[in-house]
Amino acid sequence: MFKSKYSLVALLLAFTLILLTGCGSAKTPEATGSAASSAPAKETAAPETAAPEATANANEEAFEISVAHWMLNKDNANAGEYMKQVELKYKATYPNAKIVWNPIQGEKYHELLKAQLATKSAPDVFFHQNALVAFAKAGFLADLSDQAWASHILPSALGEVKYGGKVYGVPVDVSGWGVFYNKKVFADLGLTAPKTFQEFLDLSEKIKAAGITPVTSGYKDGWPIAGSWFSLINFVFGADPDIAKHLFDGTKKINGPEFKSMFAAYEAMVKKGVISKSILSTTYDLAVQQVAEGKAAMHFNGPWVNSFVADKYKVDLGFFTIPDDKGTNFVTSATNATVSLNANYPNKERGQDMINALIDPAILAPFLENSAFSGLDTFIVKHKTTGGQEYSEAIGKQEGKMQPSIWLPPSVTELLNQMTTKISSGKSVSDDDLDAADKAYQRDKGLLNIE
Repeated sequence: MFKSKYSLVALLLAFTLILLTGCGSAKTPEATGSAASSAPAKETAAPETAAPEATANANEEAFEISVAHWMLNKDNANAGEYMKQVELKYKATYPNAKIVWNPIQGEKYHELLKAQLATKSAPDVFFHQNALVAFAKAGFLADLSDQAWASHILPSALGEVKYGGKVYGVPVDVSGWGVFYNKKVFADLGLTAPKTFQEFLDLSEKIKAAGITPVTSGYKDGWPIAGSWFSLINFVFGADPDIAKHLFDGTKKINGPEFKSMFAAYEAMVKKGVISKSILSTTYDLAVQQVAEGKAAMHFNGPWVNSFVADKYKVDLGFFTIPDDKGTNFVTSATNATVSLNANYPNKERGQDMINALIDPAILAPFLENSAFSGLDTFIVKHKTTGGQEYSEAIGKQEGKMQPSIWLPPSVTELLNQMTTKISSGKSVSDDDLDAADKAYQRDKGLLNIE
């Protein structure tokens, strides 16, 4: 009995040793697929939720973000205060951020910006004008369609910031060109805003008779030249209110009767002495001074001039648009400045927050006061000057159209500027001039966003 019990114990011990030996020589589950599949799965740890402290620490990181512009001059108290408030707003979220304001002055702003974007050396956030389609096509801009303000863009400005169904920029301010005049000169001579082009010529004759230059502008600086034919665009709209669409679909041409009538009107102004004889050598600042001092009665300009004249010269300006022979009198407007985010900026959230600071209503509204209007429907910009109020009334009462800078490529605008200069020097525009502009349009209309 004892022997049998011992034998059973021995047998059990031997079997146990065999099992232990087998387990010791077995391959690991990672080495055998069957073992891995039969092994119990390891318990996966739940993903960690970022603590509020982590986000706060990220916001407190030191970093640099650059903003390129042409319109923010720190010597201008209004612009200086705007930049100061933007920095305070941004640093409330990112206290250690360094904001680098990158001013690029002069006519070559967009050429330089385009070159910087192409070489990936451009600023992180940048203002631009009439360049969104080209920049978006090249992949230079970040998609901002998901931003809260994207659903509040004014319909008249949406075409300037949207491409391919996506929003690539925010319209900071909207304004347009027309005739701003010295209200005292008009009052002294008993003049009122004209209802036809002939009335405009007639009141100009009365101004000349008083020894005052009727119309001046700062052609020497280049950029104001377009404002003159922008201000006469009712001759084009009067002939075809849908000229932008018809040019794009090929049913109308730049060398057609619409633009010919516009330049004929400008040539009549030059020949009748309505346009200053020294307009080609006059700077923008001098033209503004001449109107403010009553040496000239009118100038082609935008609402941005109102607060400057009111502050520096204590003079009230009025505003009207020049009608065509039939009294067609649309008011045009365009986005003056769009802000976009560089597609190569590594932290999109920080870039978006900078844009949100730039367009914060409490910050932007005082900056635009008396000079322009917001491109968003989220707030109203107040205008205290008479010129600003009259411009605002014109936008509210007159039918609006897109400014030519929206529906003409930059190359065409430049050629039309050259024609304006040519007429101002006493020459006439030829068919060849208009043919060249039409060829430029056909070549470059792909840059436009006409819907």
